Amino acid sequence: MLAPIKVDKEHLQVDTIKHVGVGGEFLSQRETLRYTRAEYTPLWPPHGEDLLALVHSEALDILHNHQSPPLPVGAEEKIESLLQEAEQALGRGTP
Repeated sequence: MLAPIKVDKEHLQVDTIKHVGVGGEFLSQRETLRYTRAEYTPLWPPHGEDLLALVHSEALDILHNHQSPPLPVGAEEKIESLLQEAEQALGRGTP
C-alpha cells in the first residue's frame, strides 16, 4: 500500500468502469480481484519461509512479550461486585 499508485491505461480500467457503470459493484470484477491480489495483498507466507515456523515464532513472541492493557478505572471493583452477586445467587440455590 506504500508503493506509488500506477496510473496507466491498464490500471485505470476504463472498460471495466464502462461495463459496470456508475454505482455498480467492482469488487467481484476479475480485473479488480487481479490487481488487489497482485498489488495490495502481501504474499503469505513470505517467499522461502516456512508457515509453521513463522506461526510458531509469532506465538512464542506473544506468549513471552505480550503486555495486557490495564483495566479501566473502576473495573476491578465492578468485577468483584459481580462475583459477590453470583456467589450469593448460587448460595441461595444450595440445600
